[in-house]
Amino acid sequence: NADGYYVNIGTTAGGNDLVNNAELTTTSYSHTTHFPENTTIYVSVTPYNVVGSATGCTEISFTTENFTTPSIP
Repeated sequence: NADGYYVNIGTTAGGNDLVNNAELTTTSYSHTTHFPENTTIYVSVTPYNVVGSATGCTEISFTTENFTTPSIP
């Protein structure tokens, strides 16, 4: 029974240097800029409703790759 969600995205566990408590009232989110190359990105989504924010939500992470520049012969 969530009324919305808070999204945090950072380059450290528990961080929010890329997205700081973005408030969503839908179940989708599209990041509008590129994530840094070769970096572990940490994402947390916390649902909330009239009772308050959920606790114990699990943070996920993934690692971005290096962008390659094709060589021109």
